[in-house]
Parts: sequence; structure tokens; C-alpha cells
Amino acid sequence: MALAKASSAIGSYALVAFILKPILSSFLTRDRATLYVTAATAAALVSIALLFIAVPPIISAAFMGISLALGMPAFLSLPSYLLPASQAGQGYGLYQLLYSLGFLAQPVVGLVVDRTREYSMGFVVVAFYTVLGLGVLVPAVRRLRP
Repeated sequence: MALAKASSAIGSYALVAFILKPILSSFLTRDRATLYVTAATAAALVSIALLFIAVPPIISAAFMGISLALGMPAFLSLPSYLLPASQAGQGYGLYQLLYSLGFLAQPVVGLVVDRTREYSMGFVVVAFYTVLGLGVLVPAVRRLRP
């Protein structure tokens, strides 16, 4: 695939997110926040899984755009939706901890790609960190909920 065509296909996630985010975030409520986060995580994992099968890269990128459109507003509002005001700070602290895992994931992704010479293995690391974050978040939120 030509570099310009590949860049356009992969970069299309931003266009999908740009179009869907205002529409989807207008339906975000306290009752739907957890559903949005779960759907965003699932869409991100589907996006990565699609890279391993023979589909056009634009389809994978579209799922990543859907993930961002659902996830970004929901992730930012989740602590205030799920927790009482007295514990919202702890929720935002947990959110920042999980967000900071990306700082640790980036060098690991680079190392894995360099060692294996396969970008797909870098995406496996990204998928692992996504599942790890979800695995940490679910029990922690259940403990903090009143």
C-alpha cells in the first residue's frame, strides 16, 4: 500500500471521531456512562483485532474513531457520574493512574516492535494495556460506589 494511501486510511479515525463525538456525547448521561466506556473499550479491541485479519485498514481505523467518540467524553465524566462528590477526587486520581499507564506502554510498544520487527505485536501490547486498564477499573469503581 502506498504511504499516502495508508496514512489516509489510518488517519480516518480522527474524521470518524470528529463527526460522531458531538452526536454521541449529547446522549451521555449518568446511567449510560458505564455503557459508553465499555462500548469504547470493546470498539478499541475490535479495531486492533481487525488488524490481524484481511480487511481494509480503514475499517479498523473507523472502529478506533468510534472508540474515541464514545470513550473520550465518557472517560472524562465517569468519576463524577459514578462516585459521590466526597470520592470524586479519588476517582479522578484512579483515572489519571490508568491514563499514565500509556507513559509506560509507549516504550514497551517500541521495544516489542523493534525486537519482533512486526507492528502487529505492538498493537498486541496496546490491547494488553487496554484490557489491563479495564481490569483495574471495574473492581476499583465497584469498591468506591456507595
